[in-house]
Amino acid sequence: MVGWLCKCGCTLGSGEGMEDILKSLQQSLAERFSSPLLSSFLIAWAGWNYKFVMIVLSANTVTTTLDLIQRVAFPDWQAMLFRGAILPLASALLYILGYPYPARWVNGFVLRQQRANNKQRSQIEEETPLTLEESNALRAEFRARYRALEEELRKIEAEGARFREIASAAETRQSELISERDRLASDVKELTSRLASVDETFTQMRGQNSAIFETLRTENLRITEQALLDSKTAQLLVKALVVAQPGAVDNGVLAKKLKMDQASVSRLVQQMLKVGYLVAHDGQYELTEKGVLAFSVRPDDANAGLVPLDEISIKILLHLYRKAPNWIATPETVADSMALSTKLVAEKMMQMAANGQLSVERTSSAGAHYLLTPPGRSVAEHLLEAARRT
Repeated sequence: MVGWLCKCGCTLGSGEGMEDILKSLQQSLAERFSSPLLSSFLIAWAGWNYKFVMIVLSANTVTTTLDLIQRVAFPDWQAMLFRGAILPLASALLYILGYPYPARWVNGFVLRQQRANNKQRSQIEEETPLTLEESNALRAEFRARYRALEEELRKIEAEGARFREIASAAETRQSELISERDRLASDVKELTSRLASVDETFTQMRGQNSAIFETLRTENLRITEQALLDSKTAQLLVKALVVAQPGAVDNGVLAKKLKMDQASVSRLVQQMLKVGYLVAHDGQYELTEKGVLAFSVRPDDANAGLVPLDEISIKILLHLYRKAPNWIATPETVADSMALSTKLVAEKMMQMAANGQLSVERTSSAGAHYLLTPPGRSVAEHLLEAARRT
C-alpha cells in the first residue's frame, strides 16, 4: 500500500503524470454521463429533490444546511427511499422507454410540414415571372453549358474515331497474324514430312553402311588370314607355339625363338588375335582350335615346313588319339567307326602319313595299317588343349 501511494505521489509530482490522470478522469466522466440512463436519472433526481438542491446551493452555514436537509429534504427514511431512488429511477425509465414514440410522431409531423412549405415555395417561384436581368443571366448560362456540351461531344467523337482506327488496325494485324500462323503451320508440316523422309533415307543408308562395313570387315579378316597363311613368319610363330606346348609363351620368348624384335612380333600377334588364331592369357599366348585347323606342324623336325591340315584330317587325327595312342588302324575300320567314306579316309591318312603325323606299320590284303607318330600325338594333344581352353 505504501509503495502504491509513493508511486502515485511520484506520478502526481510530475506535470505529465498529472495531465494523464486528468485526461483519464475526464474521459471516464464523459463516458458515464453520455449514458442515457445515467443522464436521465440525474435529471429526474434533481427534479424530485429540488429542495435538496436549493438547500445545498443556498448561502447558509454548514450546520444550518445539514439541519435543513434532515428536516425538509429527507425528513424520514420513506422520503429518502422514494425521492432518493425509486421515483427518479422510475421517471428515467419512463422517459427512456416512452419518449421515442411521441418524439417520432412530432418529428414526422415537422418534416411533412417542411416538405409542404418547400412545395408551396416552388409553386410560387414558378408562377413568378423572371426579370430581364434574370432571364439574360439564365440564357447566358444555358449557352455556356450548351457550348461546353458541344465541345465535350466533339472530343468524344474524335476519341471514338481514334478507337475505331485502332480497332481496324488491330483486326488487320490479327488477320495478318492468322495468315502467318497458317503459313508457318504448313511449313512445319512440310518440314516434318521432309524430316521423316530424311530419317528413312538415313536409316536405309545406315543399314547399307552397316552391310558395307561388315563386308569390309569380313574381307579384311579374310585378307589378314590369307596373308598370315602365306607369311613364313606366321608359320614360324605357330611352329614355336606348338613346340612350346603344353603351356603358353609371351612376346619376349617368341621374339627370341624367331630372332625378331618384340615390336614386329607384337604386331604379328595382334593380327593373329584379331582373326582368332591365338588367345591371350595374362600376357601370354596360345594357339586356338581355329589356328590349329589353319596350320599343322611337325614339332620334332626343326627344318620341316608347315603343312595345312583340313577339318576331316583333324577329326581322323583326334579319333585315332582318343582310341589309343598306340592303336594300329586301317582306313576301313576308321571309316566304319566315323561313318565316313573309306576312300576319303584312305586318302586323308595317306596325306597325314606323308606329312609325318602317321606312320605305316605294315600292309596286308586289307590295305595299309597306320599308327600315330609323336608329332601327330603332339598336334592332337594341342588340339584338345586348345578346345578345352577356348
